[in-house]
Amino acid sequence: MTGAEISAAGDKLLHSVGAVVLNFGSNRYTPAGMRGWVDKVVFWRGTTYLIEVKGDGDNLRPDQIKFYRMVLPHLSHCLRYVLADSEDVFVLLVEGGCRPVEVPERWLDKLTEAT
Repeated sequence: MTGAEISAAGDKLLHSVGAVVLNFGSNRYTPAGMRGWVDKVVFWRGTTYLIEVKGDGDNLRPDQIKFYRMVLPHLSHCLRYVLADSEDVFVLLVEGGCRPVEVPERWLDKLTEAT
């Protein structure tokens, strides 16, 4: 699936459970000076989710990795980072299975390798 398809499916699911979804998936929606900002910010059941969406063939940009590393020490049960590379990740979020950091295994090396 493309990132846009994953994002749209995630929006549909999140809206169906009453979540507030703010989309920033385009550079034109990203606040000035906030390179690496996530594609979505979701407010649901007392938790804020910072969600980066990646489709088939997409890669994390260096500024996205920098953003992840910047917020990592501040994540908790109230603030979570999610990297969604399939609709299944959104299903996991809605079913309550997301940890403070929910990153599919194939992305971990990229986020944790030395710079």
